[in-house]
Amino acid sequence: MLEHVLKSFADAKARYERQATRNPSMICRAGAHMDCAVVKLQKTAWTNDDLTKMGNQTGIFFSIWVGEAGAIKGRADYNIHAMSVRKLKSYRLTGNEFSDRFREAFHKVRVAWPNVSTDYGCCTLMQGWYDINHRSVASDAMRLMNQFDQQVAPIIDRLLDQSRRAGKRGRRAVA
Repeated sequence: MLEHVLKSFADAKARYERQATRNPSMICRAGAHMDCAVVKLQKTAWTNDDLTKMGNQTGIFFSIWVGEAGAIKGRADYNIHAMSVRKLKSYRLTGNEFSDRFREAFHKVRVAWPNVSTDYGCCTLMQGWYDINHRSVASDAMRLMNQFDQQVAPIIDRLLDQSRRAGKRGRRAVA
């Protein structure tokens, strides 16, 4: 069951990367991680990690995943993680501050995200799920990936820009 989803996520990745309208700084990865089929979007500027690997230690990323239980229920999960953002080299921020500011801005586009909740700690900015249609797994993932790229990535960029470290002194940049 997961093999079909893995192939579909690889197809979604390939289709996403061919789009002329996508943000060229967005990195897309697809594969297996923690017994799930996963597709992820992230910018190099949002992490200290090596983006050739699926796992993250730091940074902000959007992911859609399906585990065996989700595949049986016909359900895909998605979320935005903000892991150890205080460790991001280019920014001066805390997880709680960033998550509060993100959720306030996300509220304006929240209605477009299926079954979403922001009732989590500072590491999970939002999380939701949607029903899987086995004939359109790649297209359904693409829809959310494009939605993230167009609606949510600009929010993250703006919030990070407001927290950018200035020069070597590490003082907050003026927004």
